[in-house]
Formats: sequence, C-alpha cells, structure tokens
Amino acid sequence: MTFLGYEITKVSDSNKTRRSVSNSPVVDFTNKIVADSVTTKGLYRNTLNGYKLAGVFAKNIIDTPIAFCGFPIPQTDDEEIINYFLPYNYNFVKILRQSHREGTVWVWPWYDSKSASVKLKFIEDNQVTTVFQDPITDEITSVIITRSIQALDKNGMTVSIDEKTTYDKQKITTNYSGIYKNSVKRNVLGILPINFPNMADAGEIRGYSDYTNILPDLMDYHRTALSMSIQLNDFKTKLVQTIDGDPDTWAENQGFSDLDDFILNATPQKVSMIFNSKDDKTEFITAKGMIDSNIEALKISYKKIVQGCRVPELFWGLKQEGNTNTAEEAMTSLINLVNEKRTQSEPKFTLLMNSMLRLNAIAQGSFTSETIGITWDQLDAVSDVSRSEIFKNFCEGISKVFTSGVITIDQAFDMWEENYPSFTNMTKDEFQEGLIKTVSLLQRKNSSYAETMGMNDLDSI
Repeated sequence: MTFLGYEITKVSDSNKTRRSVSNSPVVDFTNKIVADSVTTKGLYRNTLNGYKLAGVFAKNIIDTPIAFCGFPIPQTDDEEIINYFLPYNYNFVKILRQSHREGTVWVWPWYDSKSASVKLKFIEDNQVTTVFQDPITDEITSVIITRSIQALDKNGMTVSIDEKTTYDKQKITTNYSGIYKNSVKRNVLGILPINFPNMADAGEIRGYSDYTNILPDLMDYHRTALSMSIQLNDFKTKLVQTIDGDPDTWAENQGFSDLDDFILNATPQKVSMIFNSKDDKTEFITAKGMIDSNIEALKISYKKIVQGCRVPELFWGLKQEGNTNTAEEAMTSLINLVNEKRTQSEPKFTLLMNSMLRLNAIAQGSFTSETIGITWDQLDAVSDVSRSEIFKNFCEGISKVFTSGVITIDQAFDMWEENYPSFTNMTKDEFQEGLIKTVSLLQRKNSSYAETMGMNDLDSI
C-alpha cells in the first residue's frame, strides 16, 4: 500500500508471542498486586465456595513437594549452630507451605526478651500494602504493613484497631488508631521483612501461587462433579412398559384394579415382580447414560490438573487410565520439582538463618561475623526395591559395553557415581561385588553373560 509516496506495510499480528516494540514499556514498581489468601487458603482447606468438589486435589498439590523439600540445614561443622536451628524446622516448613500456596510470604525475625529466644513473625502478603523499591537497583528500601486488629479493652469490650508498621533499614515505626501506644524501635540488623516469592520472574518481589495454572480446571472439575451429583440425586428410575393387549387387563394381572391404579401406585422400587405375556416388554431407564459424559469430562479435568500442577500422578493415590510412566520417571519429575523449589528459596533462607544467629548473638552481648551457608536434608526418595531395580538395569546396560572390552570396573563405578550420587554410599569394592552378584543372577536368564563378562566361576558365588 502506498500513501503520499511512502510504502506502508501492514504488520501481521498472527504470532501472539511477538509484538512490535513499544516506545515506553511500563515497569510497575508500585507492587500493588498482592496474594489473595482468602482463595488460596480456602482451596487448601476446602472451604472455598465453587471449588469444594475439587478440594481433594488442592491439598496434595502443596503438601507433596513440601514433604520432599524437607527443611534447610546450616552448612557448618559447629554442632551448637546445627542444634540451635532444630526447633525452627517446623517454622521453616510453614514458610515453604505458605510461599507455595499464597505465592509470597514475608518473615520478620525478632528477639523476644521474655522467652529469651528469636521468634519469627509471619506476615501475609496482603498485609504488605506498600513496598518502596529502588527503580535502579530493584532493591527494596522500605515496607509498610497494615492490619485491622480486633482486641478487648479494659472493660472487656471488643474494639477495632488499625495498625500501621513501617520498616526501613534504620528504624521500625508502629502507629495505632486505638488503645495501643505508638512506638519507634531501632532496626538492629538493618534488614527488612524477608520475602519468600514462589515462581517469581526476574526483578519481581512477589511470586505466584502453585494454584495459578490450574485454577480454571479446579473450577471446571467442581462444576462437572456438581452437575453429575445433581442429576444422580434428582433423577428417578423410570419404568417403561410395552403392552401388546389390553392395558387394564395387564394391570389387573399385576394385582391392580386398572391401569390408572398401576400408574398412581406402582414405582420401580415397589414393583418386585411383573407378569408379562409373550409380546409384553418391561424396561427401566436409569441415569447411567446421563452421567457417562460427565465421567469422561472429569477424567479430562483430572488429567489437566495433574499435568498443570507438576506433581507426578504416582503421588495422587489413583492411577489415570493410559498412564505409561514408570515409578522412576515419576520420581525424576518430582525430584526436579523439589530441587526447583529449594533453589528459589535458598538465598532467602540463608539471609533469614544468618539474621537469626546475629540476633541471638547480640542478645547475649556478643557479636558474630560468621556467615553460614545452607544445605537440605537428604532426599532419599528411592525404596530398596527400586534401588535394586536400578542397579540391575544399570548392570544390564553396561554388560553390552563389556562385550567389546572398552570399559573397566573402575570406569563403570565412576559412571554409577556420576548418574546416581544419592542412591548409594558403597565403596568401589562393594560396587564390584554387587556387580558380579547381579550378573550371576542375570546369567540364569541368559547364559551368555558369563562369557561376556569373562567370569566362568560365578556359580561359586
């Protein structure tokens, strides 16, 4: 197309993943979109209207990865530090749970002089009403927390109090609208409430709930299940009677005065026996045909929920028809998910745990400059049976390599350690002994193994 001597080309918008560059793309530093904890908690506890018949899935989506994540452990040889964090493991698991469920949770470590211990204050994301963020460094410079508190005054009357707490790196200011006194405290550590975002993109300080991807499918499952239940509960079995002769005579043969008497007083539940002549026919219409389509729809929704939440089907208790994944494939998927969850929270836990150590040291009149890293309690998700199966399959695989004589026992052991570092702590000698025994068992199924491995005396093992 030509206009005023210029050639104009229309840009196609058929590719939805690409677009023309904007002269002034908007980057939002106001952080006004907060987690809807009413929805996420309602799903988890199965109290949310419109989702209750799908609530059976919601808890498993959160609890399964959390159970395998375990909790962070200080990476140190100091037993005193290791033992110090043991009582906090339950709180660390709660942090992971709320982060994955709500999308973001904020945690503030503080020292309680009454109990002489460091405590963790959990701050829900929807209470963090204002976040001041440096647009150049993305660093959070200040946080404002607002809450509405229901409390009792001296007369035992319920009063509503608005609380506003401002955290910056120098001080913590709290203002109340009611009976409590305002306060200003020094920020001893110079840190802000620590945010634990889930699945956040680069530069984002708030994350997304694990329910985000599958929320429409949870609603769809609930509505389909509800529709099916209503049909089953409201539908009454229908009796269809085909009569070749006189209807009144047929009704009299059933013990009724006439056909009208039969229609008014006979039901499928009451009629235990029907006497038909040669060409008479009795049928019952049930709700089976009405619910078959709903059952198929529920299967599709279930499959989408499992695929969307990334928790392998093995951990749902029921096996979906047509599933061909093995247990080890499912475990690999789960371990990848667990490692992803651990990795995203590791820097935040490192900051939190070091802050707790510093607070405790300051309270005791000392100072520590030591910085600890963290590791995680070992994930040993493979059973002894699966471990044996893995080793057997490994032996079957490398036996083919031994055929050409291009691999040694030492090389096989190195390959085992590289691919399955957490499955065994055996030495090289133990590995060789186990390898020989395994090949001996395989020899019973295939006599060529002895020649392949060059071990003709395996029967004596």
